[in-house]
Amino acid sequence: LKKYINRSESDFQAAVLNLLVQLLLIRHFIYCIAEFLVMLSHDTLHSKQVIKIQDLIKHYDSLLASGHEPETHTLAALEPVLDDFFSCSTYANN
Repeated sequence: LKKYINRSESDFQAAVLNLLVQLLLIRHFIYCIAEFLVMLSHDTLHSKQVIKIQDLIKHYDSLLASGHEPETHTLAALEPVLDDFFSCSTYANN
């Protein structure tokens, strides 16, 4: 992930994002990856949002529907999204 941030090669970045999506799809979701994806939702590449928070929520919905324990898979992964959502709402209201 550090190499992703420090490099500007779009092919390399696309490969990293594809890897992260595959990790989501095979249900091996790590809390740090969730935080990284939330940070990416605030970044843009060539004035285009890298990943949308709505897309993250769709992946979490798939995790929830997968039949795995929600406490160990989906809820832990949703925490960074919720933290970000409420912190952004707080900033917008001030």
